[in-house]
Amino acid sequence: GIALRNKIRSRLKKITDDILDNYDKVTILAHSFGSVVGTDFLADYRSQKTLNYIILGGNLKLLSYRSTWIKEEISKCLNNQVVSKWYDYYSKQDWLGAETPIPSISNSEKFESHEFPIQCFFMDRLFGITHIAYLSDPSWAEIWMKDC
Repeated sequence: GIALRNKIRSRLKKITDDILDNYDKVTILAHSFGSVVGTDFLADYRSQKTLNYIILGGNLKLLSYRSTWIKEEISKCLNNQVVSKWYDYYSKQDWLGAETPIPSISNSEKFESHEFPIQCFFMDRLFGITHIAYLSDPSWAEIWMKDC
């Protein structure tokens, strides 16, 4: 509900404000359902400093079929000046995550989507093992580090 969402936003704001006070470059990393929390938070976050946003195996696409609210938050996040760059890593082998859908009215210039290669067996997909492969194989970071 809205009360829980506001509580989460408030906690994230305090932490993010503290981090931005102490560092010049900040990147927020979200995995799986964390992509919903992170996108919702960054859609309305205000700061004098900018930050980068990375999603690994996000499920924004899956949830956007159920709610237009997700699409609105994605658009607001992309149009937020605080988010300087958004990297999206997904795999077609990951049944729990998918490429983030970008609304046509959004500032998609800051958005980069990369397919993450996961070698797996059918049972790995079935049991969700491919969904955590982003965390055990940091090769996605090589692409991201080139832009830093």
